[in-house]
Amino acid sequence: MGKNKKKNRLKIPPPKELEVLKIIQEEGKIYAVEIVNKSKGEIKKGSIYNLLDRLAKKGLIGPRVKASKGDLYNRFFIKPRFYYTITALGKRVLKEYWKVQQLQ
Repeated sequence: MGKNKKKNRLKIPPPKELEVLKIIQEEGKIYAVEIVNKSKGEIKKGSIYNLLDRLAKKGLIGPRVKASKGDLYNRFFIKPRFYYTITALGKRVLKEYWKVQQLQ
């Protein structure tokens, strides 16, 4: 008796999350406000953190604290800024996305 096996396909994120993921991959590591600027109006300041939170919960990106002794944020105990990087899973999702795009 044969079992019906599902292919282990990665789920492609919605368009705005996908755009954020592409920008992060292009830059390597980037601050949220820079993502907004590089999106050329596609991503708004009011939605960037929600998009980043969703991508992080899915394991597609990983936030890192900017840690520098001369950093203004560290010297005055102000909340540190984060920069974002893409994870291995995020890279696999983008690779799958490009594969699907080529088939269409």
